[in-house]
Amino acid sequence: MNQLQPYNSTGFMIVQAVSAGGAFPVIDAVVTINGVDPQNSDIHLVLRTDQSGKTDKIPLPTPPKELSLTPGNPSPYAKYNVSIFKEGYRLEEKIDIPVFSDITSIQFANMVPTEVFEPGS
Repeated sequence: MNQLQPYNSTGFMIVQAVSAGGAFPVIDAVVTINGVDPQNSDIHLVLRTDQSGKTDKIPLPTPPKELSLTPGNPSPYAKYNVSIFKEGYRLEEKIDIPVFSDITSIQFANMVPTEVFEPGS
């Protein structure tokens, strides 16, 4: 009796792309969000980061909050994979990010340049 719990609630995600350990926002990075679970596998979103390196707050389907209140229930969160890409930086991937009902998950991506710039060159 392994029944899938419907994803009839909503959680949220914000992705923030930065470089130099958070010193600089990565503007106009392409962020792709894909659902991992059978109940959200149809989710495929493509967004871009703004001037502060952040995406908009994205609503995503999740299991109901009640599942987290009782032990022994199926997973109380939905899983999503996120990739962040910007020309001149290495691809950053986040796997199986948990998103809970009514909670905003903030995912930081420290983008690493593909080329090292030497001062004075």
